[in-house]
Amino acid sequence: MAQIEIGFKGGYGYGQYFFQDNFQRKMYFDFIPLYNGGILFQYLNKQKIGVQASFLYTQKGWVEKTPEGGKANFLMDFTEFEFLTYLKFSKKKEHGLFIKFGPYIGYSFNNNYSRIGNIDSVLINYDSLQTAYKKFDYGVALGLSYTIKIDKSSMQIGFLFRQGLYNILNQDPNGIFQSISQGLFINMAFTVPIFSTQKQNKDAIKPD
Repeated sequence: MAQIEIGFKGGYGYGQYFFQDNFQRKMYFDFIPLYNGGILFQYLNKQKIGVQASFLYTQKGWVEKTPEGGKANFLMDFTEFEFLTYLKFSKKKEHGLFIKFGPYIGYSFNNNYSRIGNIDSVLINYDSLQTAYKKFDYGVALGLSYTIKIDKSSMQIGFLFRQGLYNILNQDPNGIFQSISQGLFINMAFTVPIFSTQKQNKDAIKPD
């Protein structure tokens, strides 16, 4: 049976940005708690191969700490489109383990900057960053999920790692030249079928 489903998903996770300068120094700032959620469309054919397409609200950001005990938080709000290939491992008809992977694209429509304590020695110029950062982003996602059938609907719970591929900062000849996002989310989704097709059994008993 092939089936198209619609539903919603949401989750909680942690993310950071990976920075590297021209001296090959890698700077991993602290993780920041994040939320995401949105509408999910799913297609799965009778071979248990399909796709998941999602329109999401997603947060990204990081926490930078200074030697003096200060802390700077930079958090962005994104609208994103995620398109994942969806493959089932389990042979069970009702429940099963899935692997999913694919690309996403997004656009930041808002940001929030907060600071605590002495931040004179921060590496990022946050005053200019609030208006100068690149709002477009794209990357890849990879994860596992387990699906439980409930009557005709289904519930999913899973983990998804997301790796950005686009720099948030302009490449500076004298400073940072790589600035990409990373995040790990745990998500739950609930879907209901809106269309399905089922192959008829050729061996069914025909009426006289």
